[in-house]
Amino acid sequence: MKTKNFFQQGFLFLAIGLTTAITKGQAILTVDNSPGSVAAYSNLQTAHDAASAGDIIYVQPSGTGYGNLTISKAITIVGASHSEPTNISQIGTISITASDIILKGLSISSISTIGGGTVPYENIEIFENKIGSISIGNGVDQTIDNIVIQGNQINFIGQYNNAANVLITNNIIASITISNAATIVVSNNIFRSVYSNDINIYNYGLGTANLSNNMFIFSYPYGNTSVNLSGGPFQLSNNLFYNYYSSYPVSLAGNYSETESFFNTDPQFVNVDYAT
Repeated sequence: MKTKNFFQQGFLFLAIGLTTAITKGQAILTVDNSPGSVAAYSNLQTAHDAASAGDIIYVQPSGTGYGNLTISKAITIVGASHSEPTNISQIGTISITASDIILKGLSISSISTIGGGTVPYENIEIFENKIGSISIGNGVDQTIDNIVIQGNQINFIGQYNNAANVLITNNIIASITISNAATIVVSNNIFRSVYSNDINIYNYGLGTANLSNNMFIFSYPYGNTSVNLSGGPFQLSNNLFYNYYSSYPVSLAGNYSETESFFNTDPQFVNVDYAT
């Protein structure tokens, strides 16, 4: 098990690796709300407000969450882990009103872009977090461009009309809504359902939503399973569909065309979680 001191030492290397170069004057701020901590900050919002554009904020693991955060400047926020029990860096709601933001290694209740900043918000990178929901581009006063969502565990993603050039890849996802299909890539993800018999994907835009190289995996023993494609048209290519309870194979429902997909094909995972 990693100790906090070990992780803090290793973080210096990680933080440097997050950018191609550390510019002169760039700072690393540490936040720790654990009892007895000697970190400069115990409150995440206070650390953010004290930071300058380009700084990195390291959020120490803690048994107490760090509350909500509004990000209004270009910063990187890095946590110890989103799932390792003794190393979780827990944040509530993150509201984004700026460009050039990186979020990595955190457990986050929700992320949303909100009005009030200088638009467009550009270059938002969300890596290796556990997230309840992500909502981007939902508002007339928002224009969001160039978002990467990669390597996360996410219950719900909502991409709305004012979010463009969105890459969603290598995540574990329960559900997604697409409203600007021409400017989003959804590829190489695992859509996962354990306690429900359906996975729901919505396309509320005018264009065709493309889903490629994804896996739709169920572990549901109580009835038929389905991937529901609601709203506008979908183009599916090279996806895999499987329920670990083979008596209830996965079906597709909705307005779609499909090529080169694999149905009822075991992905050969190990340590699969099952409904009980």
